Amino acid sequence: MKSIDVVCAVICAGNLVYFCKRNKNGILKNKWEFPGGKIEEGEDKEEALKREIMEELNTSIIIDAFLGEFSYDYTDLGEDNFHINLYAYVCTVEHGMLERKEHSEGHFMKINRLYELDYCAADLQIIDAVKEYFSRKVQVKK
Repeated sequence: MKSIDVVCAVICAGNLVYFCKRNKNGILKNKWEFPGGKIEEGEDKEEALKREIMEELNTSIIIDAFLGEFSYDYTDLGEDNFHINLYAYVCTVEHGMLERKEHSEGHFMKINRLYELDYCAADLQIIDAVKEYFSRKVQVKK
């Protein structure tokens, strides 16, 4: 089974998190995910993330925190099965308007409504971590 390394951005604005919907063609079609993409040879993870968000959303981001590393085996895709190592970062928009270039939809959701979309399986683990991250952040502010 092939293995890929991917970075993704948990783009936040207050208590909202941005998600993108994959196109209706290709692997994991019409599933929701955090935006990002494959790390190219010679790139560090943060460089890759900034490049991917600029390419996919025409937006510059500020990386605020490393959320974690997540892995998942997609074993129900037949010939397209793969293992993914997903590196997630909490980010904010530096400049740009989140113009989708590769996804069919994109929008912000409130933290308490994160489980309402049909996500890629690997991204579900990140949602748990996002909820925990924001829970800790709120507790620290009190």
